[in-house]
Amino acid sequence: MSRVTGQVFKVYDKNFRGKMLYSVKLEDNPIYYRMNESRWAGIAEAGNWIEFDAEPNPDGKSASVRGQIKVMEPPASAPAASGGTYSAGGGGGAREASIHYQSARKDALQFVSIVLAQGAVKLPTKQALKLKALEALVDTYTALFVEDIGTGGAVTRATAAAYSEGAETPDGEDDEGDDE
Repeated sequence: MSRVTGQVFKVYDKNFRGKMLYSVKLEDNPIYYRMNESRWAGIAEAGNWIEFDAEPNPDGKSASVRGQIKVMEPPASAPAASGGTYSAGGGGGAREASIHYQSARKDALQFVSIVLAQGAVKLPTKQALKLKALEALVDTYTALFVEDIGTGGAVTRATAAAYSEGAETPDGEDDEGDDE
């Protein structure tokens, strides 16, 4: 068993055999830390620095959290925020990272509202599962929007789609057949 400290990148949930299981991923750490049925809401939250004991799992890709998870102050030697994931342009501090996350979260909430209003997503019929499905949608789009801040992913996707075979150029004219 070893002591683990780090900044929370994301908390994942998965319904497995009727039980909701949780895992946490830390910034710049490839291991998924399995929290089982304990959510640790308010503690294991994106952006928080946490510490806990963990025991590696045989798969080499995950570890099981043992005991309590505690919120901690960021180490003095640690950068305020990692580049790429939470902040555009590689840095900018914890405040900027928090602003980016909040903005992505609000955009995700608005996007999910639009998607639901248009009927583009079908929610589960069981009332108890609707909230989990909505939370998962908002979390998924929040993560995508946060990632896009650092990578410009939306620009890349839009550019690729615009210039795919048979698409129009940005000025509205067809690319094919012009030999000028």
